[in-house]
Amino acid sequence: MAKYDDFQEIAHCGGQATFQIICDDQGRKSYSIGFRHSRPVPAAVIGVYALAPQGIPVTDFSIGGIGQGFNPPCPEGCFPVFMGSDSRQCWGHQCPRCQGYFRNGQHPAVFPLTCPYCGLRTPSHAFMTPTQRNYVRHYLDTLLGALDEEMESSSEREVVIDMMQ
Repeated sequence: MAKYDDFQEIAHCGGQATFQIICDDQGRKSYSIGFRHSRPVPAAVIGVYALAPQGIPVTDFSIGGIGQGFNPPCPEGCFPVFMGSDSRQCWGHQCPRCQGYFRNGQHPAVFPLTCPYCGLRTPSHAFMTPTQRNYVRHYLDTLLGALDEEMESSSEREVVIDMMQ
């Protein structure tokens, strides 16, 4: 019998989305986001801006190198979200028009994707699957919840979404 790799479940690359929350001596909070990966499988990370608190993906962004900002800058009312690939360094996509599902190694921040079934050409974030959208909502709920928690002045803590389990 033929083996159909396209129809098997592909595991997530694992990793951890991290939020470093800092409360300064005036009681003001700031945060930084990160993504750690340590499994022996390929991985890629993309960035999506999501509207808060709803967690609705708004647009993709390019993650710059050290000392570079995100491109484009974050829209008003949105937060950046880091999302990891599957364990084969691919992305699942679901067409918003025909609901067709496909996977590939691309989730471009700048160029649109094209549905291989109906030909719809639109930004990558529009092709996010329901599970990816649930992750974006969970990510924002976790970050916003951490920012709402009480902290002592001049303290910091790390909040982690662990996808390695």
